[in-house]
Amino acid sequence: MTSHEERIAKEEEFWNGPRLFALGLAFLAASVVVIYILSCI
Repeated sequence: MTSHEERIAKEEEFWNGPRLFALGLAFLAASVVVIYILSCI
Protein backbone atom coordinates (compact mmCIF):
# COMPACT_ATOMS: atom_id res chain seq x y z
CA MET A 1 0.00 0.00 0.00
CA THR A 2 1.33 3.45 -0.88
CA SER A 3 1.65 6.27 1.62
CA HIS A 4 -1.21 8.04 -0.14
CA GLU A 5 -3.53 5.07 0.44
CA GLU A 6 -2.37 4.80 4.05
CA ARG A 7 -3.19 8.46 4.63
CA ILE A 8 -6.67 7.99 3.14
CA ALA A 9 -7.23 4.90 5.32
CA LYS A 10 -6.22 6.86 8.44
CA GLU A 11 -8.55 9.71 7.52
CA GLU A 12 -11.44 7.30 6.92
CA GLU A 13 -10.76 5.72 10.30
CA PHE A 14 -10.67 9.19 11.91
CA TRP A 15 -13.89 10.47 10.32
CA ASN A 16 -16.15 7.68 11.54
CA GLY A 17 -19.93 7.88 11.89
CA PRO A 18 -20.32 9.54 15.31
CA ARG A 19 -17.66 12.12 14.56
CA LEU A 20 -19.26 13.03 11.22
CA PHE A 21 -22.65 13.24 12.96
CA ALA A 22 -21.24 15.60 15.60
CA LEU A 23 -19.57 17.73 12.93
CA GLY A 24 -22.82 17.93 10.96
CA LEU A 25 -24.75 18.86 14.09
CA ALA A 26 -22.24 21.59 14.96
CA PHE A 27 -22.43 22.95 11.40
CA LEU A 28 -26.23 22.97 11.57
CA ALA A 29 -26.19 24.78 14.92
CA ALA A 30 -23.72 27.37 13.61
CA SER A 31 -25.91 27.93 10.55
CA VAL A 32 -28.99 28.47 12.72
CA VAL A 33 -27.09 30.96 14.88
CA VAL A 34 -25.88 32.92 11.83
CA ILE A 35 -29.40 33.03 10.36
CA TYR A 36 -30.81 34.19 13.71
CA ILE A 37 -28.20 36.96 14.03
CA LEU A 38 -28.80 38.13 10.46
CA SER A 39 -32.57 38.18 11.01
CA CYS A 40 -32.17 40.41 14.08
CA ILE A 41 -30.20 43.09 12.22
